[in-house]
Amino acid sequence: MRLDRPVKTIAIIGGGPSGAIALNTLLEEGEFEEIVLFERRDQLGGIWNLNDSKSDSTLNLTAEGVKDYSSKIPVFESNELIKEGHDSPHQKFHGTAGYPGMRTNVTEDLMTFSDDTKWPWLIPPEEAGFTNAEAVHAYLLNYFEKVKGKANYKIELQTSVEEVTKPGDKFQLVLKKDLSDGKERWYKQQFDAVIIAPGNFNVPFIPTKYPGILDVNKDVLFHSRFYKDNKQFTVKTVLVVGSRVSGVDMVKLISPVAKELYISHRSTPSTIKSQNLSNVWKKPDISKIEQRDDGKVSVQFKDDTEVVFDYIVFATGYQLSFPFLKKFDPDFTTGNRINNLYLHTFYTPDPLLISIGLYVSSLSYRAFEYQAITAARFLSGKGELPSKEEQQKWYNDRVDQYGDSKDFYFLNFDEKLDIFDELINVGGGIEGKRRYFVLTEDQHRSREAARRRLEGLADTI
Repeated sequence: MRLDRPVKTIAIIGGGPSGAIALNTLLEEGEFEEIVLFERRDQLGGIWNLNDSKSDSTLNLTAEGVKDYSSKIPVFESNELIKEGHDSPHQKFHGTAGYPGMRTNVTEDLMTFSDDTKWPWLIPPEEAGFTNAEAVHAYLLNYFEKVKGKANYKIELQTSVEEVTKPGDKFQLVLKKDLSDGKERWYKQQFDAVIIAPGNFNVPFIPTKYPGILDVNKDVLFHSRFYKDNKQFTVKTVLVVGSRVSGVDMVKLISPVAKELYISHRSTPSTIKSQNLSNVWKKPDISKIEQRDDGKVSVQFKDDTEVVFDYIVFATGYQLSFPFLKKFDPDFTTGNRINNLYLHTFYTPDPLLISIGLYVSSLSYRAFEYQAITAARFLSGKGELPSKEEQQKWYNDRVDQYGDSKDFYFLNFDEKLDIFDELINVGGGIEGKRRYFVLTEDQHRSREAARRRLEGLADTI
């Protein structure tokens, strides 16, 4: 299944790591007349750009979870409208999900692209091969600099994609650009293809399964997405829910100032005192939450113990949200996965809509690169997809294996990475304008080391 007409114009939504590799690879392919990357913030870098405020910390928590909304799109007859004032009475998560003190948990040989394999600096001990958010941000800004001087592309900052539809052969985007005088410029633009690369760290996930959580004062609930410093937790009793990377980070960042800190995870059988941190205890899963008259919350755990807390910090990850695609396909995402996506990349009903950047694993940047190469070759007419029936079967088999879970996009450490071979097949082979890299033995060892680190993460607190 090849394209029946040439693709000349492409929109990229998102200026983080996956947007960076998409833009670079499409320009290397050299077959397109116009590529426009839209980034809603005032600087590129995605989650690694810590240079903005975190004012959107009030959680609109409902029985269905935390809700995200599109702006209300004004009516405009022509292709442009200048509107007074910034709108959006609704919650939109524009600020970064990164936080001060955030570090990488993957080494630079896997969390860089194959044509630029070094971060600007490492953090001590350097032999461990890790760095901080500021270094990754600098790396990404430098990577975007690589395309300067090339023709046929634009980067539009402070411009959010509010709606994507396809009234004919082309996608129509409704765009909103924030202007410096407090006004908004709304306009429409059409493209042959659209690449969505906004990342998966936007809308926080807070489990609503706990009895009583919807009756709790929302000022007590907090998500790691909104962390900027530990001042509000000084001499407070704090519960952290979640024990993966962000959960461990929250414990290490908050415990130095907290009176007491507890971390809850479903795999912990009973209350355990931390061996490494004097004011930290590990707890099993929550069984009930109750609001108290003094503003605090009482939490009962599965081991029948009960503790009163000033704050509950959820480090429970994120849910996918693409409100700009609701009109195009109301069922585009379940919140955990994009429906009908072949190789996590091509939207089977219309393969000119492409997703890059949803992989969750130690190979994230290298996986994004594979997707970008395959997308560029397909859009230039050099790649070939299998039949829609075969694409749908691949997706259905994945659903049967993982269901609607957060593991849907996880590249298991013991997988043989067959998905990389399938992306190469769609792209027409390893060689091309940009060559697919092949993992070295050292990189396979780094991947195994990452697996061991993740498995032992909870033991560090």
